Amino acid sequence: MISPANLKFGFDFRIDVDRMAFRKRIQAPIHTGIFEDLKENFSKDKDYCDKVIQAITDVNNIIEPEEILKDFEDENIGFSVELLLKASKWLAVEQDIRYWNGWDRNKQALWIRLREYFEFNYAPIKQGFKFYNQEGKLLTEEEAVKVLGGNS
Repeated sequence: MISPANLKFGFDFRIDVDRMAFRKRIQAPIHTGIFEDLKENFSKDKDYCDKVIQAITDVNNIIEPEEILKDFEDENIGFSVELLLKASKWLAVEQDIRYWNGWDRNKQALWIRLREYFEFNYAPIKQGFKFYNQEGKLLTEEEAVKVLGGNS
């Protein structure tokens, strides 16, 4: 763990994973990296992707990764499930600290639900994500939440 990290006026920390490069030789997992891995899972095995998403959701709901991993069969698509769950745990903790007076870890859970609903058709932007609907129109996160709200 590296603290303070270089964002949010030092009210932040970064988790590095030895011998793993998530982007441009940076060892710190990021949400987009996890989402891209889930996208790969989705394209290869939707049922397996659903299980991984449920496992990440369980981690967001404060179930320890080790508890989930006891009964989880990793299909070796992309990152290991162990890595995804442990990175998700620390990203959730980081969001709880960083956004303590707002959306905290719920933002990651929302992003995962939106990705699943929009079948991983999204575009990262500086402050979040936009999502493509079935007609190919790019929706803001707020618009996507409204669509999800009407269909969840």
